[in-house]
Amino acid sequence: MALQYSQNGRGTMMISSHEIIVVLAKPASGDDETILITQPATDNDIAAAPLSPRQHLRPMTSQSPVSDQPSLETDLPWDALFTPGQFLFPFSPVPSLGAGTTTHFCFGDNDLAAAGESPVDQSVQNSFGARATATVGVEAVDAFAGSEYLTAEEGEEEEDILIAEHIPHVPPMTAETRAYMIQAIKARLPEQEAQGLDANFPSLRHLDTYMQLYFEHFHPRMPFLHVPTFQASPETWQLVLSVVCLGSRYSSAHRKQDHVLLLQRLAQHMQERDIRELSDIEDLTFAQSLLLFQQNLWLSGEVNTVIKLQFYRNILVTLCRQLLSREGTLMYTHTSGEDVNHGWSQWIRAEAKRRIIYFTWMSECLQATFFMLPPLLSIAELQIPVPAADSHWSSNYEQWHLLPPPQPSSPLCALLARVGLGDVAPARLEQPAKSIILLSAFVQQAAESDLLRAMRLGFVGDTAGQPASPALGMVTMLSQKAFDALSQAGCSQPLRETDAGTTSNDFALLARVLAIFSFTPSRLLFPFSKWQTTEVGHSIARSELLDIVWHNVGRARHCLYYAAQVLQYFRTNRVATYLDILSVLVCVLYMVLYVDIVEQQDPNSAGSGASVRTSSTEIIRLDQFVDADLLSGWLEARNHERPHITGVGLLHSGRSAPRLYKDASRIIASGSSDSRMAKDISTLLGSQAKGYPPDLRDHRQATPHCEHAQSTV
Repeated sequence: MALQYSQNGRGTMMISSHEIIVVLAKPASGDDETILITQPATDNDIAAAPLSPRQHLRPMTSQSPVSDQPSLETDLPWDALFTPGQFLFPFSPVPSLGAGTTTHFCFGDNDLAAAGESPVDQSVQNSFGARATATVGVEAVDAFAGSEYLTAEEGEEEEDILIAEHIPHVPPMTAETRAYMIQAIKARLPEQEAQGLDANFPSLRHLDTYMQLYFEHFHPRMPFLHVPTFQASPETWQLVLSVVCLGSRYSSAHRKQDHVLLLQRLAQHMQERDIRELSDIEDLTFAQSLLLFQQNLWLSGEVNTVIKLQFYRNILVTLCRQLLSREGTLMYTHTSGEDVNHGWSQWIRAEAKRRIIYFTWMSECLQATFFMLPPLLSIAELQIPVPAADSHWSSNYEQWHLLPPPQPSSPLCALLARVGLGDVAPARLEQPAKSIILLSAFVQQAAESDLLRAMRLGFVGDTAGQPASPALGMVTMLSQKAFDALSQAGCSQPLRETDAGTTSNDFALLARVLAIFSFTPSRLLFPFSKWQTTEVGHSIARSELLDIVWHNVGRARHCLYYAAQVLQYFRTNRVATYLDILSVLVCVLYMVLYVDIVEQQDPNSAGSGASVRTSSTEIIRLDQFVDADLLSGWLEARNHERPHITGVGLLHSGRSAPRLYKDASRIIASGSSDSRMAKDISTLLGSQAKGYPPDLRDHRQATPHCEHAQSTV
C-alpha cells in the first residue's frame, strides 16, 4: 500500500488508496501531542494532496482530469489554481465543508492555528458536484451537502423555514424553468465541471423561496423589475439566476450557505461569456441580470471583488449606452418612438429601459461616493426622462388604467438645473427622481472640486461651507444649489420604521450620509479613521479636518445629529444592502471624528469660544425626541449641552470612541442578508474598538481570529 506524504507546516498528511490519515501538531504548545484523523480516500483525494503554500503547482485545465496532472511544478505559485477555468474565483469563498457551516477560508494563516481552529485544505476538486477534500477537519462532507445530510428534525425545520419565508410576490417557479436552467448552465460548463450539478442545485422549493425573498427584501430598494409581469421562464433563466442568487442571501434555511456559494459561482461563470455572444442576448434582460449580479458582488465585499467588478461595470455601461441609442453615436439603433397611449406593454418596455439605465447610474454614483471610483457614464449622456412614479410602475393592467396617465418627465440634467434654479421644488418630484438628482448633484460638485484641486485652483474651505471658489462654473453652482435643496428636504424627512426597505427611506438615508460627506469628504474621513491609508495620510487628513470642523462647529453638530439618527434607525431595522452597511460605517467614523476633534478638546463646550460650562445633568439625547427649541439652540451652537447616544452614553466621556465602534459592529453584524462585506466590516470595527488599526490590506493580521481569506473593501 503506497503512501504519499504532504506537509504544510502545521501537520502531516499520509494518503493511501484506502484512507487519509492526518497528523496535526498542536501549534500553540511545545508538547509533542498529535491528533490523528482518518477518513476514506478516493483517487481524487490522492491527487489533491495538499502542498506547502511555498511549493509550486502546474495549472489545471478545465478539460483534463485532476488526477492526470503532475503535482509539482516550478513555474506557477499555488494561487494559479484559483483561475476562472477552475471556478474557484479569488473573490469568491471556497465551498463550505458542511451544510450551514461558515464558508470563509484562510490560506496558510498562522493566526487561525494559534486560535485552536483547524485550517482547511488548500485544494478542492474541480467540479460543482464533486466532493471537497477536507484534509484537516474533524468532519469532511460534500461541499454542497444535499438533504440527505439533514436529520429528520433538521429537514422538518428546513421545511418550516421555507414555508415561513415564502411570501408570494410573483408567480411560482416551475419545474420546467428549473430543469431548463440546469441544462442551460451545464451546456456552458465543461463536461467535467457539470458533473453532479443536478443533485446539488437548489430544489424547486428553495429556488421559489429565494425568488420571493428577493422581491420581499431587495426589490423595494431597487425597483427596476416589473413585478406584475415578472414570470420565471426558460426564456429569462439568466435573469432568474441573478434574482435567486441575490434572494438566497436573505434566507435562514440550513442549506442557504451552500446555495449562496453555488449560485454566485454559477452566476459568475454565466456572466463571463465571450464578448461575441453579447450580441445574441436581449440587451434589457442581460443588463438587468448584470446589475443584480453586481449587487451580489458588493455583498461579497472583498477587495478582489471590487477589482473584478470594474470589468462588469464596463459591460453594463455599454449595454446602457445601447439602450440609450443616442443619435449620431456608435450606439444608435433605430427604434419606434414611444407612445404612451398605444398601450400598457409599450409603456412598461420604455419604463423598464429608463429604470435600468438610471439605477445603473445610481450604482455608478454610489461607487464614486463611497470608493472614489469615477462613474463610467456621463450625466450628459442620460438624455431620457427619469423614471415615472412607483405607483404606476407597481400597478397591474387594471390598476394602471385606473390611474391618471403617467406625466411626461424631463431628463436628469434638465431637472437638476430646474431644481438648482428654484423652478422645481423637491416636494414636486417623484420618489425615484429625488434620490437620482441628489446623488447626481453630489457627484458632479465632488468631481468639479477634485478637478480644481488637481489644478491647484480649489481650496479646503469649499467643503466647509465657505464661499464658493470664483473658479467654479455655472454647472457646479447649479449642482450645489440643487444638492442643498434636496439635502435639506431629505434630512428633514424622518427615517420611519413603517417605510423601512423603501425608496422613500433610501432618499432620507442618502441625504444624511451625503450631508456628512459634503462636510467631511471621503478623501479625508477614511484616512482620518486610518482606513486604507498611511500614518502620513492620517496626519494630513487630521490637519485638514481640524480646520474644517473648527471653522463650522454648527455644521459639525448637524452632521453628528444625522449620524445619530442613522445609527438609531438601524438598531431597530436590520441592514439589508451594501448602501445600509456603508452608511452605518460612514456615520460611526464621523461620530468618532467628532468625539476626537470636538468633544475631547473641551468636554464642557462645543467650540473654543464657549464660555458657559454645563452641568453633568445638561445633556441632549440626539437619537431621541428632543424639544425643538433645545435642539435648535444646540445645533446652532448657542447652547452647549453634552450629546448623548443610546447604547454609547455621553460622547465626551472616556472610551466613547471604542463604544461607538462596538455599537456599529453589532448593528452591522445583525444584518438581514448574508453579507461578507457586513461580517468583515463588523470585525474590523471590533478591532478598532480594541485599538487596532483597520488594516484592509492584510485583514488576517488585523484580527485575532482569521475567518476570511480576503480583505474587505
